[in-house]
Order: sequence, then structure tokens, then C-alpha cells
Amino acid sequence: MAFWYRTLVMIFLLTTPLAESALGVPPQDAGRFVLFLHAGSTKPVDRVVIKKIAVALAVRGYFVREPDDRRNEEGGPGVYFFDEQDLQAARDIAEVVNSEIPAGGKRLSANKSEYPESRRGYIHVWLFD
Repeated sequence: MAFWYRTLVMIFLLTTPLAESALGVPPQDAGRFVLFLHAGSTKPVDRVVIKKIAVALAVRGYFVREPDDRRNEEGGPGVYFFDEQDLQAARDIAEVVNSEIPAGGKRLSANKSEYPESRRGYIHVWLFD
């Protein structure tokens, strides 16, 4: 599946102008972040939107794991980080995701999580309800 994402990133880079984006500048250390995209939902999900989100995050330098179908039944959609030093990246990730979610979709925000088994640089992105 890694080949698939690299291919999508290359297509995106070749077909998208690299002009200034409405988004801010990603963190300089974006490559140290591992993003877990959770795309489970109680409603039908547009897989094209999920791929666009994954590609947009990878283009900004984040290491994006293959999306899974898990849902956050307790906290709901959001960008969950575990270390205060990751707040800037979590906010950037939320902006990127929000720029790809269709009108009417729930907007994500950065949320501090307290799970002890997670560590700095790991960010969980729960996309849907």
C-alpha cells in the first residue's frame, strides 16, 4: 500500500501548482510525525476524500499510515496529540484535513489526549463520527 500512497503523492505534486497555499507553512520537522488516519463512520464514507486527505498530509511532509476503519466512539472526530510539543503540528494537520472535508462536514480541531501508551510525534486523526 505504501507504493499506492507514494504514487498518489507524485501525481498530486505533478498536477498541482506549488504556489502559496491558503494553509500556513507546515512545521519544519513534519517528517518526525506519524499520522494514524481513522476513517470509520456510522454513515457511508467517500474514499476519494480520505485519499485526498492522506495525500495532502503527505505532501506537507508528514508520514501518513494507511487509513483504517476505526472510530473514536468516546471523543469523536478530531486530531489527537499526546505531547504539548506536538500542538503546532496537530493544529496544522487539522487545517489540512478541514481544507479537504466537503462543505457541511464536521470540522476537526487539535485535542490533547492522555493515553499513556502513545508518545511524542504520534498523532491520531479521527475523521468522522
